[in-house]
Amino acid sequence: MLCCKTCMWQTMPMNIMIVLLTLFCVALYALATMQVSRRIQHNQTVGVMPQFVMTSAVWLHLAIASGLVIFTPGQPLSLGLVAASITGLMALLLVLSAFFRNLRALYVLAAPVAALALVTGVLIPTPVANQLPSNPMLLLHVLLAITSYAFISIAALMAAIVIIQIRQLRRHKLSRTIWLLPPLQATERLHVELLMIGFGILTVAMAIGLSVSPDSASGSLSKSIATLLGWLVLAVLLFGHLIAGWRGEMAARLTIIGSLVLGIGYFASRFVVTSMVIGS
Repeated sequence: MLCCKTCMWQTMPMNIMIVLLTLFCVALYALATMQVSRRIQHNQTVGVMPQFVMTSAVWLHLAIASGLVIFTPGQPLSLGLVAASITGLMALLLVLSAFFRNLRALYVLAAPVAALALVTGVLIPTPVANQLPSNPMLLLHVLLAITSYAFISIAALMAAIVIIQIRQLRRHKLSRTIWLLPPLQATERLHVELLMIGFGILTVAMAIGLSVSPDSASGSLSKSIATLLGWLVLAVLLFGHLIAGWRGEMAARLTIIGSLVLGIGYFASRFVVTSMVIGS
């Protein structure tokens, strides 16, 4: 019997607590955004304090998302919660990378997106039909798929930065934000590294998904086709990079296309399922 997620927690005090924690997390994201924006405006290097604030926000974000998955009765794989989980992992990857590379200027983009996704997942829950899988292998498939898309999405962000850097270098004029980021070669290297990791995890997730034969549902065929197309785009790109040395704008564009195909396929299928449940 299908049921809508009318509440996030079984008790009202816990519900209030998670809302307060979410608001505090959003406040941390806002503080990190303001700190980074101020330094960009004054052409200053993004220091330790924005890194500390952003790191705190990300861990709180992931704790809230994990709590929703563990304690929410009904359907913890709602569209909003999946988006919150992916953006939380993306922000975590960015924060970890920023410890070794000068990427903190990107917090001005990542923090608002992560905050919006978290608010959507927590305060505006979406009723869906899919429960968290009870099959351990199918659960592993879902977790790996979410993780792989986080890696690929960050790789797509790096690819977009590569395109902007190339075009601004041709014009001999770098914006303030781009000036605070690593040089083009370092950005390209990080783009490829993240893409390879994400592609590897996605490949394993697809293999597990085929082996466990998940239950068919509306939108699953379109998701499978989109996933396969996205995988093929990224496979061609990585093959071309390793064999022919593909790089620059072409490699960046293919990364963005592959990421968009994967995202559209998954979230469109979730939207179809959600619409059917709401309509019923």
